[in-house]
Amino acid sequence: MRSTGAASRLFALLQQVLLLGTRVIAAVANAGFLAVALASLPSLVLPALLDRATSVILAGVTVACIVGVPAGTVLGQQFGWHATLWAVAAVTAGCALFPLRVGGSAGVGSVWPEWRSVRCFRLILVGVFVNAATFAGFTYLGVFASGFGDVWVPVALALFGLGSFVGVPAAGRGWIRFGPAVLALVWLAALVASASPLGQLVAAFVCGACSFGVGATLIGAIVRTASGTAPRIAGALATTAFNVGAVAGPALAGLAVGQAFLVSAGFAVAAAVVRRRGTW
Repeated sequence: MRSTGAASRLFALLQQVLLLGTRVIAAVANAGFLAVALASLPSLVLPALLDRATSVILAGVTVACIVGVPAGTVLGQQFGWHATLWAVAAVTAGCALFPLRVGGSAGVGSVWPEWRSVRCFRLILVGVFVNAATFAGFTYLGVFASGFGDVWVPVALALFGLGSFVGVPAAGRGWIRFGPAVLALVWLAALVASASPLGQLVAAFVCGACSFGVGATLIGAIVRTASGTAPRIAGALATTAFNVGAVAGPALAGLAVGQAFLVSAGFAVAAAVVRRRGTW
């Protein structure tokens, strides 16, 4: 009996390691694609169209929030989390049947000189903060929606994704300007509206539009600013800001849940920083 129990625990541990490892590999592939796509934009479009082109790339990414996350949630609820991973594997296998072949290129040398010439670290830092806030909210959106019943979880996630799909091109084309006052009102309204199912659904859409609209604007600014002196790593800088925020946001949100004092202190520090922004 002891040997059987030890074998079961070892098998469970191996499953966890395998799941974590495949997640890391998938994340590297996804981040690599996005970095290359963003870095290619300055050579493909005119400088005046760079923000719009960035929004097109990121709008494609938001489709995952509209279709992938809600669909994966439904599959997981109905058939277990293994079904979601099998669905992802099936989609990946389908894409592998139609590879895009491109010509090779000669070595391009070291990129370290470009790292030393980067002058947009403030934008990168702001991008980290914005994406941290975005994914902190997105991570717990399903938890809040489940308080009204499991049926609302995929609906809320889909509306957040739809909002992000609308907000990214709207920001890229200059249809929406996200000032500090507008963003503050949006988050306060979302807090008040989240007490009811309908209000939470509306808030999910609006917050998705604002969060990804601001994020897309910052990513476009990073690529545009860095492409002059660091063209090969401009996309990597933007993607790094995006992914560091996506990791840090949910982790910090998990620590902050139930710690109202720490959250309030964080808001106070953020307000002080914003107030002094003119002295940077």
